[in-house]
Amino acid sequence: MSRNQHVVPYDGRWAVRAEGNIKVRSVHESRKDAINAARNCISSREYGVIVHGRDGKIRDKMSNNNLFPPRF
Repeated sequence: MSRNQHVVPYDGRWAVRAEGNIKVRSVHESRKDAINAARNCISSREYGVIVHGRDGKIRDKMSNNNLFPPRF
């Protein structure tokens, strides 16, 4: 079951954590790498990626629709 994926600060790096979970799914050196990893965890249009800043506050929300824009 896919859920919203949160990109959160983690010991000076960035982690991906599924919504409602305490454990992190993966840890990355950059926020960009963590966002890309979070995108790969989403399988349904009803879920998205929620990116937090270093202060832990939500900085950006991306739905599955705008994560993978259609190619023309």
